[in-house]
Amino acid sequence: MSSYIRSIVCNQKDIHCPPDAFDLSDLSYLDLDYDTLTHALTLTGLSPSVGENGISASRSAPDRVEVGMLNNEKPDEPEELKLGGFLTIIGEDTSPSATLFSFPSRHHALPASHRTTYKTTFQHPTGLHPVLQLDLRSDNENALTPPAANCALHAYLTLPSSLFVDKYQFSDALFLGSNNLRSLRALSGETDLEAPDWVMDKWGSAALFELALPGETAHSASPGEWDVSIPLHLRYLAPNSTTTTTNSEKGESQRPGTTSETEIQIPHPVLFYACPAEEGLKMSTNPFDRVNLGYEGLFGPKTLFYHVPSRDRELVAEIEVPVLSVTEEGARWVEYGTGVAVLLGFGWVLWALFGPVKASAGKEMAKGKKKE
Repeated sequence: MSSYIRSIVCNQKDIHCPPDAFDLSDLSYLDLDYDTLTHALTLTGLSPSVGENGISASRSAPDRVEVGMLNNEKPDEPEELKLGGFLTIIGEDTSPSATLFSFPSRHHALPASHRTTYKTTFQHPTGLHPVLQLDLRSDNENALTPPAANCALHAYLTLPSSLFVDKYQFSDALFLGSNNLRSLRALSGETDLEAPDWVMDKWGSAALFELALPGETAHSASPGEWDVSIPLHLRYLAPNSTTTTTNSEKGESQRPGTTSETEIQIPHPVLFYACPAEEGLKMSTNPFDRVNLGYEGLFGPKTLFYHVPSRDRELVAEIEVPVLSVTEEGARWVEYGTGVAVLLGFGWVLWALFGPVKASAGKEMAKGKKKE
């Protein structure tokens, strides 16, 4: 993405870009906001440092640069964030000013007493029905318990078009309980159960699951350990047109017309506790709140989110899934064979419909001749 932005912006004659311009590799997080009316793409990034040269004081006249050194303080209310430290305006203030302020926030880290982490894996072999498994672990006595009694644990999945969720599976209480799930709360995007991947118009689908906690299902769990399974389904992928696919681990070659494996990437799910807040809480007063994350609109405006951190170092999981390996010649034979099968089937249907009619008409004619 950095290279792409540099190729667009830095090639303009009136803009000079330093060598490290638009470097996004060291950001703690990156938000992208696209305005469909103005076609403007806004990137907002948070960097853990300001670089070796510090903050430059050179600026144009209308600019105003304010620098703050703030620390997290103990909030007065559970839903608040409290910051204290010093603020100064470069070029205007002679000394920093002490400051202390608090504001309500939708998003919070889990309290230390409820510290839980999770890891995302897939059951092997994946096959045509991959099963995503969430491995939750905690070392505290309050392991796997919500931060408040009215909170519920959720997992938000962003699936590529090659995978989909069968919503009809999650209407069975026994099926949900066997996978430590409570319900499928929301599903959007590509939800066709039969369409192959190459006819998909959208990027994929998004699903929100409410997870069960220890004690809510018949499954027993070790203290501090809890596993949740989410069954997924693989769409038919476009055939692999390579002549031969080699399995490097086994040292074997696959013949054209057999199945090979291809790699797909799946973003790790987001785990969080959703807790209803007090009615009088004013969320709009938070200047640092992150919005439009995808799942916020599925909850009420007075909802607090306590996020469960992941033990995964990568943002996506890579799995091997089966795909048909066929050459161009083999693909033509498949087309011809399919056409012949369709014609033969159509002919049989016509014979089954009109054959008995013709036979009965012949019998009636024979009876009429006998009577004459």
